[in-house]
Amino acid sequence: MSSGAIDWAGNDLANIKADDLDKSPQNHTYLSTAPYFADNNVVALVFNVTKKPLNDPAVRQAISLGIDREQLSVQGETSYEPPATSSGGLMLPTDNSYLTPSLTNDLPQAGDPAKVTSILTADGWKMTGGKWTKDGQQITFSISDPVPYSDYYTDAQLIAHSLNALGMNVTVDGIGDPTTWAADYANGTFDTAIHWSNQGPTPYFFYDGWLDSTLSAPVGQPAAGDNGRYSSPAAQAALAQYAGTTSASVQAQAIGSLENILATQVPVAPLLYGGAWSETSTRNYTGWPTPSNPYMSPEPSTPYLEYTVLHLKPVK
Repeated sequence: MSSGAIDWAGNDLANIKADDLDKSPQNHTYLSTAPYFADNNVVALVFNVTKKPLNDPAVRQAISLGIDREQLSVQGETSYEPPATSSGGLMLPTDNSYLTPSLTNDLPQAGDPAKVTSILTADGWKMTGGKWTKDGQQITFSISDPVPYSDYYTDAQLIAHSLNALGMNVTVDGIGDPTTWAADYANGTFDTAIHWSNQGPTPYFFYDGWLDSTLSAPVGQPAAGDNGRYSSPAAQAALAQYAGTTSASVQAQAIGSLENILATQVPVAPLLYGGAWSETSTRNYTGWPTPSNPYMSPEPSTPYLEYTVLHLKPVK
């Protein structure tokens, strides 16, 4: 990219200003200053709710509140991906119009150890030998992510470090081959995993990917969605309510219900607002998506990249 050999890429480059943008005035990112990339999804810690103690909503909520999201953003994502601020799972500020007021900024950016203690104590857990213990069991689980996904692998280690300091037993399962990880994620053979959400023009697509049990499958068989195997009649009703109407007000009610389910049941814990990774060069072509002309999501991984190509004009 920096030499002009590639016109369009979608990579998380750790030092993008020095290593790419400063090399040529013809090198560009979607935003000219930090965070450089547009947000297009919600990165979350996905819980496999078939595993104990992750089948307990209180444990899932405590885990979420023990995470230092600001640390993930700065250290794991080089400040390219902002920390998630609402437990309801919306991509903010894009989806502010759907935001339930009580869920505004309810995720403590550096974590909240006092709330972790309060939730687990109320749920019957006791601190024994420096570890949360209940019925002879401790809060033990792994976070599975590919080592080649260096940002997610770093995020997983940061989460484990924070939670272990709060009395949990968290390990990182660094998988060498992303293909193996993708299969494990689809088959439900994981404890937790950091994963991006579905993308789409409304929050419905996020929730459908996280919560729609009709897309899931028994553990050991590949799922098309709901990889954490969460099942909720209330979630299914809200998804059906949204999909079954064109009324904006009814759809907003459905999104509010889904926000509340995510915030209280925590089948996934929102972590970050995922970047639409895109670096472009105007050396050979102009017409790339920009904030002033956002005709298409800017990253080259979209299945509709031909639409972007058709907007390009050769410089010569």
